[in-house]
Amino acid sequence: MPLIVDIRRRAKLMLGPLLGACIACYFGYHLLNGNRSMLALIQLDQEIALARDTLAEVHGERDALERRASLLRPEHLDADMLEEQARRLLNVGRPGDLIVVLPLSGSRDEATERLPGTQPAMHRGVNRN
Repeated sequence: MPLIVDIRRRAKLMLGPLLGACIACYFGYHLLNGNRSMLALIQLDQEIALARDTLAEVHGERDALERRASLLRPEHLDADMLEEQARRLLNVGRPGDLIVVLPLSGSRDEATERLPGTQPAMHRGVNRN
């Protein structure tokens, strides 16, 4: 009998530390795993950094578009830019403009071949052969 009493007494003495260890393990596990854990915090920090980079890029694009739009306002109208935009959007040119058609692929076709005895075309001093 004294053996059973001794086991019960020792079990009662171990119950507190064992319960404390279980609680520590429970909170330790949830500190590392779960929706509000340290790992989730690190992942959210990475997502925030990525979102800030994207925001900076979008702000840069917005500033560039605002600068271009300010050039189209009546008080700052740039005639050359207006003409360039109109030509590009409407796909038109002025009489006397020289239009050079370049092939879409890197291969040469019969339209880009030079006739025998002719010189290669020059554009603004740069050889486009």
